Amino acid sequence: MKKAFEPVDNSKMISTLGDHQSRVKELTGEYKALADTVKPTREENTRMNAILEELAGSSLTLRNALSDATG
Repeated sequence: MKKAFEPVDNSKMISTLGDHQSRVKELTGEYKALADTVKPTREENTRMNAILEELAGSSLTLRNALSDATG
């Protein structure tokens, strides 16, 4: 006799992806504002580099969230 499939609760994954999307949108907006500065300060350049590092790592976060959901 075949076992019935049990429903999968994806609410945590959806929440994680939604949070991730919001954070990426926030960071890209901040980066664009800083990039539009005619002559960025050292602090602004440092912040832009930190944003790029976080965005670069965000694809790993996304991949991990998807992997957790699919097993």
